[in-house]
Amino acid sequence: MRLKQEQAVDFEWTGVSRGLPCAVCGSDSGCRRHTVDAFASCARRPSDWPLTNGSWLHRIATAAVS
Repeated sequence: MRLKQEQAVDFEWTGVSRGLPCAVCGSDSGCRRHTVDAFASCARRPSDWPLTNGSWLHRIATAAVS
């Protein structure tokens, strides 16, 4: 059952691209953005919230999400 919950959480994140770069560091690879809430998982710029995948969680401005 836990595996299904983790998969559901992963679907809420999407990778960055050239057309939609990281809102924190501007990179087009390695980072992810949350599809619903204003958060980014940045692989390059540290924050107070380290994630288990080696990146850091950042709250981003709502305008940067769209």
